[in-house]
Amino acid sequence: KKIIVYHGQVDPGRDLETLVKSLQFLASDVHIAIISSSRHGYVEKLELIAKGLDKTGDEISSRLHILPFVPAQRLPAFLSTADIAVVPQLETENHRIAMPNKLFESVQAGLPILVSDVGAAASYVIEKKIGSVFKSGSPEDLALSASSLIQNVEKVHQNFSKELLTETTWEFQSEKLLAVYKKALG
Repeated sequence: KKIIVYHGQVDPGRDLETLVKSLQFLASDVHIAIISSSRHGYVEKLELIAKGLDKTGDEISSRLHILPFVPAQRLPAFLSTADIAVVPQLETENHRIAMPNKLFESVQAGLPILVSDVGAAASYVIEKKIGSVFKSGSPEDLALSASSLIQNVEKVHQNFSKELLTETTWEFQSEKLLAVYKKALG
């Protein structure tokens, strides 16, 4: 069994419908886990989308797992039990410049990252060679990229250097932020 994990906010702006729809194009041993503190209507919509894929005779919806919130201090260890992390994003101004926490939490978990072809996060993943990119909004491309990444997990793991793991910690990043604030405030 292979696991693609998404963690974080669950709402229509996160392109999770594309993620769920990709199940129909993924191998039958690939599962998707969505970790969220939410159990609202949008989560139910995602489950309905998965159930709608069952028409093909396969039990595709049985490969979608909605998991409860995991405290931040336990998150990297929990995430590390998956095969790859996914950061789906829609084409928005914010997503073009965003470097979401889930990206760095996934790095800390040692997970290769599958990210939408939207902006800074995609550029970072490509530059660091820590995953691959898929066309935002395309379940087929997400599945194709995920399948390729799953096949190349060991090769990608070689790019998770000690330097990368250090520079993606909150402690390292907070020093940079404090320096910016000190300079701005004098």
